[in-house]
Amino acid sequence: MEFTCDDSLLQMYAEGQLGAVERTIMAEHIKGCPGCRARVVAYKGLLWDLAQPDPEPLPLPPQLDSLSDRLMDAWTEAQAPQTWQKASLSWTQTVPAVDMALGAAGRMGRSLPRLGAAGLSGLGRLLRRGGGGR
Repeated sequence: MEFTCDDSLLQMYAEGQLGAVERTIMAEHIKGCPGCRARVVAYKGLLWDLAQPDPEPLPLPPQLDSLSDRLMDAWTEAQAPQTWQKASLSWTQTVPAVDMALGAAGRMGRSLPRLGAAGLSGLGRLLRRGGGGR
């Protein structure tokens, strides 16, 4: 019987899940195939490792807490908006009011010659209110 190297059969052999005939065939094949022999050894080592209880965790060094705090502080500082970002944010909050005022000024501008000084003071009040209504 010719045998081809098959990882699933090698794993089953390592786990002891093959029947007597298959186990005998695999044992004969492994004797003459160094690649399969190495994989079976690796599988058996893995199975042995998985069967062992988890080791007790090692205590963490006390410096780790202060290092963690310093890293978090540095990260928080790096995430804080820079001065130009704060100015940019305040500008984006101002733009809608300026846009409304300019729109009102454009509408009023057509009648400014007729309004005279009263129209200009009305525009000043409109700008101070942020472009709102009455």
